[in-house]
Amino acid sequence: MLSKKNWFNRLLISYIPVFVIIVFILSGLFFVFANYITQSQSKKTNVIFMEQAMSNLDRTLKQIDLTVLRELNTNEGLNSFYFAPEGDRYNGLALPATKLEQLVSGSPEIASAYLYRNTDGKVLSNSLIVPLEVFGDSEFLKSIIQNGPPAAWTPIRGYTEYLDEEPKSVVSLVRRAPLLTGDKGFIVINVSVDYISKMIDQMGYSHYSFIRVLDESGHTINSQGAAVESSRALQSGSMKSAYTGWEMQIGLKEGGFTYLFSSLYIGWMLITVVMLIIGIWWIIHASRTHYRPVESILNQVRAGALHKASSGKDEFHFIQNAITELIDQSNEFQQKHRQDMVYRKQVLFMELIQGNKPLAPEAWKEQLDAYRLPTESVNLQMAVIELDKFQQFCERYSQRDQSLLKFALKSVITEMAEKHALVAWGEWIDSDRLGVLLFHQEETDGLSTKSLFEELHSWVQGHLHFTVTTGLSSSVKQSEDIPLAYEEAATALKYKTVLGFSRVIHFLEVKPKQDGDVYNRLQSVRGIVIMYKQGNDEWQTAFSSLIQHLRDDHAAQDDIVITMEYMNYQLNQAMKELHAAYKVRWEQETYPALLAILEHHELLDELAERYFGLLSEEYARLKELHENSSNRVLIRQMQKFIEDHLYNPDLSLNMIGEAFDLNDKQVSQVIKQELGEKFVDYLARLRIQYAKRLLEETDEPIQAVSLKVGYVHALSFIRMFKKMMQMTPGDYRKLHRNS
Repeated sequence: MLSKKNWFNRLLISYIPVFVIIVFILSGLFFVFANYITQSQSKKTNVIFMEQAMSNLDRTLKQIDLTVLRELNTNEGLNSFYFAPEGDRYNGLALPATKLEQLVSGSPEIASAYLYRNTDGKVLSNSLIVPLEVFGDSEFLKSIIQNGPPAAWTPIRGYTEYLDEEPKSVVSLVRRAPLLTGDKGFIVINVSVDYISKMIDQMGYSHYSFIRVLDESGHTINSQGAAVESSRALQSGSMKSAYTGWEMQIGLKEGGFTYLFSSLYIGWMLITVVMLIIGIWWIIHASRTHYRPVESILNQVRAGALHKASSGKDEFHFIQNAITELIDQSNEFQQKHRQDMVYRKQVLFMELIQGNKPLAPEAWKEQLDAYRLPTESVNLQMAVIELDKFQQFCERYSQRDQSLLKFALKSVITEMAEKHALVAWGEWIDSDRLGVLLFHQEETDGLSTKSLFEELHSWVQGHLHFTVTTGLSSSVKQSEDIPLAYEEAATALKYKTVLGFSRVIHFLEVKPKQDGDVYNRLQSVRGIVIMYKQGNDEWQTAFSSLIQHLRDDHAAQDDIVITMEYMNYQLNQAMKELHAAYKVRWEQETYPALLAILEHHELLDELAERYFGLLSEEYARLKELHENSSNRVLIRQMQKFIEDHLYNPDLSLNMIGEAFDLNDKQVSQVIKQELGEKFVDYLARLRIQYAKRLLEETDEPIQAVSLKVGYVHALSFIRMFKKMMQMTPGDYRKLHRNS
């Protein structure tokens, strides 16, 4: 027996999951969005804070660096330690020690400083002078002497002035002394890590966030950062100093803001649960209220169908089965009817344009009425729309995409025809051709229809991203004349080869000229072949004239193919008389390529361009057969001469010509033909290559490098170097040294 609340329960099961899912999705989206906003604002704030903090830290350390450099440059008291005569204790010891004391006391951030002298290995601080071996910081000094001073500040290290002293954590700056030569010794400046730590902690003090600075070795510099390492914290940003190489990290401490946000999250979730309970109660109440009328009807249905309800199905099982079966049968029938109608309509269209099924006026009207086409029309007109570059179209789109695009094209022409007060019946008659039969309600010669197809072309090119060409017929009055109209439209399309892509070509506008000058055209072809074989450059002009003649005569595609096939035949006969080695190349490569161009062309201009390019390439090889092979030896001698005189600013075509008993033009032609570039470009490339080697391997100044590669003025050299290398010689040397 069916449950009395079956449908009511199904309503509840349908509504409640949707409600629960929506509530949780909205809650989740809220917190995701809130978290995203919080993180975005936090990241922006962190970046600004880190930039300011890192700038302050770098500024302090740079100021110390500048102070040391200024003292080395201007303070004769410090420099006297390296230049005082032996035995001069005042200038050699007392005065430098006093200056060191003033340097340290005048800069509170400097913890200590000392000088080292190479000549005797002595170390001088503000409180002692001792040999290197007994100095507390001797190991650090020895590593500097052996490896050279670091470019910037050192990582955290221990410093002691006396051997038995407890080391202090410092970061050090080492500069060579004196400033100009740097060969007498070093000055070492030590900054206390405690001082830097206090400065950093003051900048970043907060109960909720932390700031941590790491040196290049990964050691924590500030005390706040060291405390964070031992606790749980959330890092939210980092930045590295280009000056010191130190990394600054900031983030949130355990608790604080994170705890506050978590509390708000818990509170919001409690509110969500309460709202969820209220919503479920409301759904139950609303479902019960709305179910009462349905329950009354179902009770009546159940009373008359108890024997079928015992199957265990729900109340509406019988109704549902009957309706489903009825709908399925109806859909199946309609689908078959539509498919049959589409197929029969396509067959009728093909029979009409081929003239295989002439129809009497009454039968013609019946067919039109069956396919919902106008039965009363004054004129009929055929159009054939052809996809341009169909091979590329097939390569670009999959079979499914091609079908969709063709369907779109067919639908668009139907809609556009309605805007022009026309009815269009279109069917695909070939893989790349759409036939369209237009029904005119007024008398017309068919020329006015061009505007419709021009609008279609613009739409296709703008929305479907390919082009089509349309051939139009003149207008006819009876269905028996449709094959003639189709023949006219197909004939008009043949002139696409001359007129180009995306054109609307009406048959009445392109009737071929009756010049009957086929013999003269073939004579022109023979003349071109003779000039080509003899190496006469005039063949190029004659070939261009032949193409222009075909274009001016509005030659159909058939005429163009006949003309070019005759040229292929004449060329093939002429090439058989050449040297055997070239004859093999012609037969295996060039001649098949010419045949392929003729077979796959669509436009006359496309055919002419590819044909002319291939013939020109082979023409150059033909001319080489008549040239003196000694050019190869000559060009090698010229290259050797140019390389030997690369430094000479007067190196020119005239200088090379005098050396080889040639004029400037001959030298230029030999270089261009054999090397493939102009003399000035070849010479500039060699000079810049040699200049790059000098910049990489020597320390010579730019002026000297300029003279060695043949440039008297360094400015001209720099300009040419920058033009070819996209950077100045100085920048190139720095880049190479750094890499």
